[in-house]
Amino acid sequence: MPYSRALKEYFSDQPLSILYLSIDSKERNWAKSSNKLGLDSLTNSYLVMNRDSSEFLNGIGLTSLPRYLLMNKKGQVINADAPAPRSDQIRPLLDSVLSVSAY
Repeated sequence: MPYSRALKEYFSDQPLSILYLSIDSKERNWAKSSNKLGLDSLTNSYLVMNRDSSEFLNGIGLTSLPRYLLMNKKGQVINADAPAPRSDQIRPLLDSVLSVSAY
């Protein structure tokens, strides 16, 4: 999580939100992991309750975790297999996406 926090700080003057989704089968496991990773203090950390029937998860072909997506502010997926926050490719990609006025 330090890499995603660093991205959020780097782009602090940009309209960037980072969402954390979990597909844990038990809420207790998600809560424990969230606490351990420091996600419980974030407002954008969610447990997906319908992971097997989720049209969204099935639509992006979620087969493994972690998985990184880029979405625009309308909720449309613009990159279904984005580089990880630790990747050297993510900042230039986010720069290009954030510079497009209609993103």
